[in-house]
Amino acid sequence: MTLAIHSMRECEQAQPRPQHPHDGILFGLSCSTWKSESAGLAWIFTDQDGSEKSSKSIYLYHVFSRCMAEAFTIQGALLNAASLNYHNICLRLDFQELIRLSTGGNGRLNSTAFSPTSIP
Repeated sequence: MTLAIHSMRECEQAQPRPQHPHDGILFGLSCSTWKSESAGLAWIFTDQDGSEKSSKSIYLYHVFSRCMAEAFTIQGALLNAASLNYHNICLRLDFQELIRLSTGGNGRLNSTAFSPTSIP
């Protein structure tokens, strides 16, 4: 997981930041690994200046699929952000299994699977 967190930090620094007129947005990058009913979950949050606000990694047992690991990662990251009292969050995901399931394998997002809202 340490290597995953290091890679996530490098990826975060290389990515252009979305331009939003609002201050107080927390930017997150997350990843998960899964193998044989166990999973490693990790996420990093930074502010608009790129200063790290929080990072966590955890290892879970009895995780029965890659999709379940990805969902736990999203849940953990959002709960962590909420515990820091952040409500405006831009979370970047690279969860291929959830994407595959939510698009039905055709690359198009099923509108009933997600209801994203944008920051005004």
